[in-house]
Amino acid sequence: MLHQTHTDGNDNFNKWVNESLAAVCQHVYFDEGNAPMNASMNFTLGNIYYERNIGIVEQRLAQGGRRGNTVTEQMIDEFEKTYKSDKAIWWYSRNCFLYRIINGALRQKKLEVILYFRFFLMDVCRQLQSAQAQYLEYFEDNPILKVYRGQLMTREEIIYLEKFTGFTYSINSFFSTTRQRSTALMFSGVTDATALRTDGCISVLFEIEADIRLKRKPFAYIGHLSYFGSGEEEVLFMVGAMFRLTSTEYNKVQNLHIF
Repeated sequence: MLHQTHTDGNDNFNKWVNESLAAVCQHVYFDEGNAPMNASMNFTLGNIYYERNIGIVEQRLAQGGRRGNTVTEQMIDEFEKTYKSDKAIWWYSRNCFLYRIINGALRQKKLEVILYFRFFLMDVCRQLQSAQAQYLEYFEDNPILKVYRGQLMTREEIIYLEKFTGFTYSINSFFSTTRQRSTALMFSGVTDATALRTDGCISVLFEIEADIRLKRKPFAYIGHLSYFGSGEEEVLFMVGAMFRLTSTEYNKVQNLHIF
């Protein structure tokens, strides 16, 4: 089980992992005597998204996405001509260059690309803040939202993650979840007809309890904002969302690891 949490910047440790958590070994950071590793990178992923002096035009941003692909170039042209701040999540959720470039830059800490995308990151953040505030108005008496995320991981990654039960994780890219457990199970691969996978990957389900009153790193249901609509019941967490891993479980029948 993962519980959403927050920090005032003085935690005894921070663990930085990418969206898929597949490279968790490469994104672990400790401080105050707990084996520091590349701690100088933390300030960027922790603060850059709230930069207010945007000043970067869409054309400069889009130059990084041109790769001689006609479809991609058409989407970039459409983005340059039609993008508005209230369509940020719509564009992010679309299967196009933005999703790939942004999350790739965040995972790989490509600061120049991140700087180009400051305005877009801020627009997504504002939309999430607004949607979260609206949600809180309706569900103030029931502020805990349970969401799920399914994916595949290697056995080594699972063992490594289990070692850090009780630790706090900060996700260094956007983190997509769903309100539907069945949808998450589909993404985990547990519903595949093949019981034994040949690629060495294992089905993993993350069960997350998030408090909609925590506003530092916004998150919200985005069905009404998404390119794909409400079909996947998606709840999107902003870059830097923090979670504490409180328990692990193994479902032998489904060959499913639950965090």
